[in-house]
Order: sequence, then C-alpha cells, then structure tokens
Amino acid sequence: MGSNKNSASQNYKLPRKNLDKFELAASKYLKTKEFQSLIAQKKAKEELLQSHILKQTKSTVKRMKSTLKKSQRLLAGKHIIPFWRRWLQNKKNILNIKKN
Repeated sequence: MGSNKNSASQNYKLPRKNLDKFELAASKYLKTKEFQSLIAQKKAKEELLQSHILKQTKSTVKRMKSTLKKSQRLLAGKHIIPFWRRWLQNKKNILNIKKN
C-alpha cells in the first residue's frame, strides 16, 4: 500500500548551506587532530630528553643546560650575552683602565 510521504533516505542530498557547515566541521576536526598530534610529539620529545638527562652526571647536565640556553637564544635572534651584562663588563673594564 502506498503512502503520501516521501522517503527521506531516498536520493538524500545535503543543501549547499549544510554542506559548507559539514566541510567547516571536518576542517576544524582535522586541525584539532593535527594540533593534538603535535602536542603528543612535543611531550614524547620532552620525556625522551628527561630520561636522557637523568642518566648523565651532574656536571654533564649543567653543561647540557647551558648549551641549550645558548642555542635557544641564538634561535630567537638574541645575543648570547645580554646587553646589560656586556654594558656592565665594559664599565668595569673602563674603571680598571682609569685606575691603572
């Protein structure tokens, strides 16, 4: 026996507006997944570094930390020795020259 209602599952197409929403939601989902994987990679790298540091002697750890700080300063585009420290050293040198 027939019915007057059309079947919703037959030849179903999303309207253009809903299709845009679907694509937007899919892109947001992909972005969040990429961000989560990036965070997971950073955590894994930090854990590996921490396990490596724990195996070292105290003097080696100290040297590794200072080298890491220097490299991070260089990557940030800053001088290795801060301006105020260079200024202070120059001031001390000038005072020593005047005394002599």
